[in-house]
Amino acid sequence: MNQLKKIAAVGGAVCLVASWPLVVGQIAQSVFNDNIATINNRLVSGKILTYDRGYFSSHVETEIQVIDPGLKEQMQDDGFPTSWVFSTEVKHGLFSIDAMTRLKDHQDIPVQITTRTQLNGNTQFEMDSQVIHYQGNAWSLSLTPASLSGSVTTLGEVDYQLDMPSVQFSDTDFQVKLDNIRGNGQGKKEKGFWVGSQTLQVEKAEMSDSADLEQFTLEKVGYQNTSSLDANRERYDTRQQFNIANISAQDGVIEHLNVIFSMGQLDADSLAEIARVVEHYTEMSQEDTQDLQKALDQLVSKGFSMSLEQLDIGLPQGQIESKVDLKLPEATEGMAQDPFAIVKKLTGHVESHVPRTVAEAFPVLRQGVDELVAMEMMKESGDVYQMDAVVKDGNLVFDSGKEVPLTVLLMSLMMKM
Repeated sequence: MNQLKKIAAVGGAVCLVASWPLVVGQIAQSVFNDNIATINNRLVSGKILTYDRGYFSSHVETEIQVIDPGLKEQMQDDGFPTSWVFSTEVKHGLFSIDAMTRLKDHQDIPVQITTRTQLNGNTQFEMDSQVIHYQGNAWSLSLTPASLSGSVTTLGEVDYQLDMPSVQFSDTDFQVKLDNIRGNGQGKKEKGFWVGSQTLQVEKAEMSDSADLEQFTLEKVGYQNTSSLDANRERYDTRQQFNIANISAQDGVIEHLNVIFSMGQLDADSLAEIARVVEHYTEMSQEDTQDLQKALDQLVSKGFSMSLEQLDIGLPQGQIESKVDLKLPEATEGMAQDPFAIVKKLTGHVESHVPRTVAEAFPVLRQGVDELVAMEMMKESGDVYQMDAVVKDGNLVFDSGKEVPLTVLLMSLMMKM
């Protein structure tokens, strides 16, 4: 009897091993179907054209199409294809599904995507490209060999790294060349928006017009984004940081530019609803418009803060610095359609510093500073012109005691735009 049990166990194990590639093949097909389903939205659609499943491997062809009429027409006018067919070779491993994907009908775009998906659904990916030169109707795009790699979990968590040595774009009016593009990110899409961190660096960016009469060079360009939800997943904070080490143009140099902008305590449900509606903005119905207005009303009524944490412009003559902190309190229902009513509820602080040497170097700036000093909205403090004001009851209240309604300033800005 024991001998029969052993034979049965061995036989069962053999059957399991023999059938396992079929099981993995079924899992692989389910993964493909699920991934294609997640692609479909109002802009693009995806479908599996063929799925030839074998014992140890499968061959799959999928198609991605642009379906948004406006985007499709624009891409066609610019000479972009609006559909792509991908050919994928799938291997059914013991503990993973390996796939290699290439574009089928675009030999001028030598891109290869390799993925390894564990049976629990977590995936590692790597996309590599060779030298690419793509010619549009009146433009061209050239890329040196580049790579994008990372991982995606079943929970939607993404971790990626980007390395692109050089990109060059040109058309009849101008050309742009970017060197040493590197980026990375960690996070996930939650409630319709990104939660996590992302960075992007460009070693050098050169821009010029077709006649080389205007040229700009940017060195060490950096972008950082950090976004998070609070513990209750109710409030959303986001912080954007932008840095340039040097900007050179024919009419001058900016030695550095640093900008940090943040928004905090945004109502997450309102943002999720806004993201849902604007996803298909080209075909918004009356109901969509009403939903968007309700979401904006709720976003405003819940209150939020926004801050220009740093605006730092470094010039050879000195450094301009500015900061703005504003807060909109809760319980301001029905104000989304009345910007001036919102302005009256704002509180915060505004400050700015302009060195005398900078003002004297730029006549237009000097004229503006002189006007602000005459109106007691700015004051001289040694070698610096300084503005310091609080936002209260819809007014900017300066150190001098001068009060100026924010609505007046907004109207003045709108008239100059």
